Amino acid sequence: MNSKDILADLNPEQKQAVTTSEGPLLIIAPNLPKF
Repeated sequence: MNSKDILADLNPEQKQAVTTSEGPLLIIAPNLPKF
């Protein structure tokens, strides 16, 4: 699995959270897929 595969299943807000690299970041993800 590569990063494109992971990002393909995310909504726009999730993609922004995963790819951000500036400022503080808090991710709450209770429904993570099982790999």
